[in-house]
Amino acid sequence: MIIANNLRKSIFGRYTISVNKWRNIMASITSLGIGSGLDLNGLLNQLNTAERSRLKPIQDSIVKEQVRISGYGQFKSALSDLNDVISRLKDPETFNSKTVEVDGESLSASVSDGTLDATYDINVTQLATRGNVATNGFDSKTDDVTSTDSEIVIKFNQEDDITLNIAVNSSLEDIRDEINNNVEGIKSSILFDGSQYRLTLSSEETGSKGSVSSVEIVGIMNTEVSNIGQDARFTANGISITSPTNNIDGAIEGLTMNLSSIGSSSLTIKNDDSLIKEALTQFVESYNGFKDRMDKLTAFDIDSGSSGSLNGEHTVRSVSNQLSRMVSSTSGNERIDMLADLGISITDDGRLEIDENKLDNEIGVNKDNIVSFLTNEDYGFANKMGDMIDKTLNSTGMISNAITSSENRIESLRDQYTRFESNIEKNIDRYRIQFQQLDSMIAQMSQTSNYLNQQLSLLSTSSN
Repeated sequence: MIIANNLRKSIFGRYTISVNKWRNIMASITSLGIGSGLDLNGLLNQLNTAERSRLKPIQDSIVKEQVRISGYGQFKSALSDLNDVISRLKDPETFNSKTVEVDGESLSASVSDGTLDATYDINVTQLATRGNVATNGFDSKTDDVTSTDSEIVIKFNQEDDITLNIAVNSSLEDIRDEINNNVEGIKSSILFDGSQYRLTLSSEETGSKGSVSSVEIVGIMNTEVSNIGQDARFTANGISITSPTNNIDGAIEGLTMNLSSIGSSSLTIKNDDSLIKEALTQFVESYNGFKDRMDKLTAFDIDSGSSGSLNGEHTVRSVSNQLSRMVSSTSGNERIDMLADLGISITDDGRLEIDENKLDNEIGVNKDNIVSFLTNEDYGFANKMGDMIDKTLNSTGMISNAITSSENRIESLRDQYTRFESNIEKNIDRYRIQFQQLDSMIAQMSQTSNYLNQQLSLLSTSSN
C-alpha cells in the first residue's frame, strides 16, 4: 500500500510539473501549426481571402463611378466644342466682316470690319523712297583719311544739319562707325565700286521729309551722288493724296493699302459673304463630331457585352434628344424657317449634311434672312441652341449634377469599404486567436497522451 501511494504521488507529481512546463512552452509559440501539425496558416489565408472577396463588389462599384465621371468629362468637352462653334453663329458681328477686292497690280489692300461698302479708283503716280548719298572715292577703307581733327557735316531735307567731330588719323571705317553710333535715322556703309571705296548714307525711313541729302568733310570728303527720298503720290477717286510711306493706313477710312508699283487699280469694299458658309460648314462638322463621340460613349457591343462609359445614361439621352429636335425644328422666320431651307438636312443616322449649291444660292439672295434665322434674339436658331447648351454646362446643369452624384457615391462606397475592411481585420484576428488556442490545446492533449502512456508503461514495469 505504501509502495502504491508513493508511486501515485510520483506519477501525478511529475505530470503536474510537465503540464505547467508545456503551458509555458505553448505561450511562446508564434507560428500556427507548430503545436498541432495542422496547416492552420493556410486555413487562415483561405478565410482571409473569403472575407476580402466581400470588398470586390465595392471596388467594382467605385471603378464604375470613376468611369462614369470620365465619360461625363468627355461628354462635357464634346458639348463645349460644339458650343464654341455656336457662339460664333449667334454673334451678328460674325456676318458683318468686310472684304476688299483689288482689280489691278499697283497695290494690295485689307479692310477692317464695319467699313462702309464702296468702290475706289486708285492711280499711283509715285512710290515713296529712301534718301541716300555717296561720297567721292578713296583707295582704302582702312588707311587714314584725316590728318587732323575734322568735322563731318550731314545734311537732311527739311531737317537740321548734324555735325560730328572726327578724330585725327581716322579711316573710312572709323568715320562709318562714328556715324552709325551717333546719328539716328540713317545707316552708313562702305561701297566698293570696282576701283575705289565710297562712304554711303541711307535714310531708314521713306519720304522726302528728313531724308539725308549730303555729307561733307571740308577738303577731304564731298557728296558725289545724292538721291533725296520722295513721298508716295496717288489719287483716290480723283483726290490727290501724299504719304511718306508706301503703307497707307487711314487715308481711306477702314482701309489699309500697300503701294507696290506705278499704275491704276480699283478697290471694291463689300460684305464677306463667305463667312456665312464657313460658319455653317464648321457647325455641321462640329455637330457631326459631337454625334460621333456620343456614339462611342453610349455604345453597346452585343457580341462582347462591353459598353461605353455612358451607356444607358438618362442625361446623355436627354441632351442628345434636345439637340436633335432643335436641328429639325422651325424658327418662325418668314423666308428661312429651318436648317433644311439652307440646304442642311438630317441623315438617317441623325447627322447633318450640306447641299452646297442650295446654300450658296440662299446666301446670294437671302443673306439678311439667314443672319436673322441664326441670330434673332427671339427665335434665332443659334441663340436657342446656345442657351440650351449653356444651361446644360453650367455649375447647376445636368452634367454637373451627374458628376456630383457619382462623386458622392464614390465617397459613400469608400466609407463602406473602410468599414468592411476594418471588420474583416477584426474577424481574422479573432480566427487567429481561436486557431492559436486550438493549436495549443491539441499540442497539450498530445503531450498528455504521450506522458500518460509513458507512466502507465512504468507502472506496468513496477508491478511486474
